[in-house]
Amino acid sequence: MEATGHYWMNVFARLATSGYAVAVVNPLAVRRYGESQLTRAKTDSADALLIAQFGRAHRPRAAAVPDEQLEDLREHVRLRDRWVQDLGDRVRQLHRLVDLVFPELTRHVKDLSTSLATTLLRRCPTALAFRQVKPSTLAELRYDKRHFVPEELARALVAAAKTSAGMHHGASHKLGVVTTCEDIDVLRERIANIDREIKNL
Repeated sequence: MEATGHYWMNVFARLATSGYAVAVVNPLAVRRYGESQLTRAKTDSADALLIAQFGRAHRPRAAAVPDEQLEDLREHVRLRDRWVQDLGDRVRQLHRLVDLVFPELTRHVKDLSTSLATTLLRRCPTALAFRQVKPSTLAELRYDKRHFVPEELARALVAAAKTSAGMHHGASHKLGVVTTCEDIDVLRERIANIDREIKNL
């Protein structure tokens, strides 16, 4: 059988655990074999016949049922990769929004994926919001469950907001910043949790 996407996995597992010897082959190898045989038909039945002919010609070895713990580890890593990609997408989205609502912020907070950045932006999603808050109020915010926002940073952000070029302060921009920060916080936590799971596995 061909290893096509994820569709082959359950069929392979059922057959292999039922005592069948199942060879799992690369679809590219089968396609190249078909090209060498000048086979051009592309239907399900033609593909099945081609795979059978490939198996008869090459006699690929039967695949072993993967170790359950190893397969679990692989799935954890795939899931982590997906979340890391999602996190990158959300951070890029947040950069776009911050460029509109408070572009000067990134002079003071370089990495928008950090809990410091998302804590500040959830409290003050626009330059206008930073202008309306006292630095001492920002300095009372706790991020990463341990540290407080430095007072010097709080004063610098409020001062920068007063002359900010950010003019987009609508409800949709504020909502976009807040919800994107929430997504980043959730994804950061998920990645930290799955890193511990992967280490344990």
